Amino acid sequence: MGFGGGGGGRRARRRGADLQTEVSVTLNEVATGAERSLQFSREDLCDTCGGTGAAAGSQRQTCGTCGGYGQVEQNSGFGSLFGRVITACPACRGRGSKVTTPCGGCRGSGRVMKDRAITVRIPAGIQDGQAVRLRGEGEPGEDGSERGDLHCYVRVAPHPFFERHDSDLLVRMPLSFTQAALGATVEVPTLTGKADLKIP
Repeated sequence: MGFGGGGGGRRARRRGADLQTEVSVTLNEVATGAERSLQFSREDLCDTCGGTGAAAGSQRQTCGTCGGYGQVEQNSGFGSLFGRVITACPACRGRGSKVTTPCGGCRGSGRVMKDRAITVRIPAGIQDGQAVRLRGEGEPGEDGSERGDLHCYVRVAPHPFFERHDSDLLVRMPLSFTQAALGATVEVPTLTGKADLKIP
């Protein structure tokens, strides 16, 4: 049974799928910010048919099962307790239209896998596990609608002797009893070199 909705109009086009990847940075790069080159594969529109899935000279036709809405009403299988449920049309897989003569480049799907290379800017101060979102670098939506995003999760490599607590860096330094009791000036490492620290 077709799902019309009494003047509710055609179905809304779905936004494309988001993708995710990971990059690793050092603690020094967290302090200054960094750039990383990313190479990945994503499902993209077929160049041969422009994403329609139809061969040259042919067009997609409205699905006769759902009437172009991409959804159908089905009995829930639980009698009158839950009534009817709305699901994606099995005939057109929710697209609302079907290909009569499929494109040879994508076999009617309208999509092919493509390689993509981009540069991502990692901002200074980023925390381990945070993500940088690159808008529009995900997969395309239905019929050329809005693309999804690429979420680039950042992993900060452990440092040999620094520990990070939020925006602070901690380092353990050995002190002699005399230095601790009488005070001293000791040389401590930093991310950019060394500095003198006065022990009161």
